[in-house]
Amino acid sequence: MLPKPGIYYFPWEVSAGQVPDGGILRTYGRLCLYDVTQSRVTLRAQHGSDQHQVLVCTELVEPFQPQ
Repeated sequence: MLPKPGIYYFPWEVSAGQVPDGGILRTYGRLCLYDVTQSRVTLRAQHGSDQHQVLVCTELVEPFQPQ
């Protein structure tokens, strides 16, 4: 059985800590870094004049093929 779809959060909400720990979420951003050795992706998004960054673990979706 698949889990429920995640709730959509903006990257600035994620980086501000407004997301409950251990939950499933959806977000978006420009992929700016993919670290294969640590299975980590860095997403960035602009909100007004601020730029926000979110780190995403890709272990559960390896092999990850960024596009």
